Amino acid sequence: MYAFNFSVREIYTMGRFISLIAALAVFWSGTGFVVTAEADDAPQAWNLQVYKSATCGCCEDWMGHMRANAFTLNGNNLANLTQFKLRHGIELRYQSCHTALSPSGFVFEGHIPARFVNQFLAEPPSEAIGL
Repeated sequence: MYAFNFSVREIYTMGRFISLIAALAVFWSGTGFVVTAEADDAPQAWNLQVYKSATCGCCEDWMGHMRANAFTLNGNNLANLTQFKLRHGIELRYQSCHTALSPSGFVFEGHIPARFVNQFLAEPPSEAIGL
């Protein structure tokens, strides 16, 4: 269904990125910092457009987490997510199963916990395109 042409270097880079995420998860769980799907404190309700595949169930789970944390979401199923993501500055090596866009154009790729999206939108770093 999907054709991916990744170079050996891109596959190596993705593997290192996944290893880093796994190492951070182990570190965070050992320090008592655990990201859960429970409601985080969100002082402001943010609106996001979510672009995803119609067949991806984990995207729906993430959207449920975000809604439980006062985010307003509109889901958009796209046939060609790769091209959409490339147009919004997300390189192939950083692409996940869904992309959320804020009204101000910030991009949130993948399963980012609500608390971090909220922090970012409350005080966006200069020259950042998102998380």
